[in-house]
Amino acid sequence: MSISGAATSTTGDSVSCLSLVQQLLLSLVLQLLQQEIQCRSLVLQFRSSTAFQALRLVMINLVEISFQHMVVCCLFRCLSLVQQLLQQEIQCLSLVQQFLQQEIRCLS
Repeated sequence: MSISGAATSTTGDSVSCLSLVQQLLLSLVLQLLQQEIQCRSLVLQFRSSTAFQALRLVMINLVEISFQHMVVCCLFRCLSLVQQLLQQEIQCLSLVQQFLQQEIRCLS
């Protein structure tokens, strides 16, 4: 076998190997696309299912409950602050009452 014949044989082998690799890659890409289509189909089926709708309602209810809980906590905090303010107001009025009683004693 001459050198040019060996080179031609090697080149031919490389081309057929490259062709096989391309075919394998195309096959893998097609399989991936088919799996993606199946996955999307399953997702669409799940979204239209009653289980998904029930899960969606549960999530909405949880968000509403969480929001209501937050509002109730804010209201309790606000009421606590109002209670503290009223207690301070009572203390202030008590001091004013003591002062006025002393004034009355002084005037009598």
